[in-house]
Amino acid sequence: MRLDEIDTRILEILQERADIPNTELADLVGLTPAPCLRRVQRLREDGIIRKFTIEIDNKKLGFQLAAIVEVSLERHTTEAGNSFLASIKKCRRSSPAIS
Repeated sequence: MRLDEIDTRILEILQERADIPNTELADLVGLTPAPCLRRVQRLREDGIIRKFTIEIDNKKLGFQLAAIVEVSLERHTTEAGNSFLASIKKCRRSSPAIS
């Protein structure tokens, strides 16, 4: 898919402010709200925008440490991998700071 200058600007703005209201986004890119929303929807449908996310301030949640952890599994099977991922998902539900 070929992107024009407006599509590129929409992506730049959304990368910085994924929660921006459509009306404000439209003003910033020089469109009215309806065509702006259609462009965002097309970018999502075409897979260019995969998802909108948030960034959590871990310090405000009381977490003072960030760590990168390497994990080695004893068995390299789909079942072992799925079991590990399920365990991580359980941890994430109990602490939103785990990503």
